[in-house]
Amino acid sequence: MRGTTLPTALALVAVLTVPALACIWDDDTLLDERRGLPGVAEVIAGKWERHSPFFYEHRATVMAARLAKDPNDLAAYDNRAVAYEKLGKADQAIAVMLKKDKVKPGEYTTEANLGTFYLHNGDFENGIAHIRKALEINPDAHFGREKYQLMAAEYLQRAKANPSELDLGSFVLPELFRATPETREIAGEQGYGNLITSRRNEMWHGRGHDPRLTDKPIQGVVGMIRFGTGTSPHLYHALGDLLAHRGDRHLALRAYRRALQFNHPRPELLKEAIAAVEGAVENKSELSDAVIAKEQAEAEAWVKAYQRYEDDLVRAGREPQAEADYAPFYARYGSARPTPTGFAVAANDATKFVRRYGWVAAGFVALVLALIVRAKLKSRKRRRLAAGVAA
Repeated sequence: MRGTTLPTALALVAVLTVPALACIWDDDTLLDERRGLPGVAEVIAGKWERHSPFFYEHRATVMAARLAKDPNDLAAYDNRAVAYEKLGKADQAIAVMLKKDKVKPGEYTTEANLGTFYLHNGDFENGIAHIRKALEINPDAHFGREKYQLMAAEYLQRAKANPSELDLGSFVLPELFRATPETREIAGEQGYGNLITSRRNEMWHGRGHDPRLTDKPIQGVVGMIRFGTGTSPHLYHALGDLLAHRGDRHLALRAYRRALQFNHPRPELLKEAIAAVEGAVENKSELSDAVIAKEQAEAEAWVKAYQRYEDDLVRAGREPQAEADYAPFYARYGSARPTPTGFAVAANDATKFVRRYGWVAAGFVALVLALIVRAKLKSRKRRRLAAGVAA
């Protein structure tokens, strides 16, 4: 790395670690997808169901016993591999998946897990290849978030070759600004960089955003955070950009701060984003360090209680299998997901309708106004004719 500057070297180190860009699959995936994703605010604070290392050690042992009895137990391969991955044993996780692929080649869950494990092991080439195969088999699985996992992986692969890629912003910006690879090729690197930078700055200041573009990417990135370690600065950076683009400034600022907390390799870019977005917030009391620290502390306490509850069940020989097994915990500590009021549900539904069908509503309103104007003009004409006859 002779001749490489210190900031560039640090950026390369940060990229090479490839923090959890997760789209893994095991038995818990189905349970978690039935639960639905927690609210964005809760995820940013760190509040969602996560197993402890003890739980995963236990699961790896149980799955090894299952496979000893039945080497064709495909789900046991997935469960054991994910347990190893969660324990930081990516090589062992990959080995388990390769054994499963020999038992039954070409399974979606095998490709999805292998892609993620290779990425976490720093092997972009194999990781991206397997994620692409998983998308070919089932493009809509995992809330469709594998598309965004692929985008993130390709972004980090480009950054590994050219760290200046990180200076432009997060991996979701090309999608938000509809900047395709063809756009990049035609504009050239400098022209493309100027385009992204200009649009990014407009977004930070609340100009030119289209909230309809953010719903699926937010769901995808939140899912990746939740199913991973929750410590990827690149995912929080992307989530911050998505929220800023949608106009959710308080949440965007919290996501950007999370990216800083987890040592994003471009802290100055994050600080610039925070300053720009914060400048458009009138009441800054909810953005204080004390408020955000309290949110994170409460989330951490909730997760610790969840893990204690779950580990106690396992030690008692009652490994939880369904949502009903957690009912006593939720009764005492509450759910990770917010429970909206009837008004909030109605308002959210109305917002979604306007975002998706706003052009229809606008056309309907225009039609009604046109009919009203037409009726008034006809009424005036009739009155004039009547006045002429009377004269």
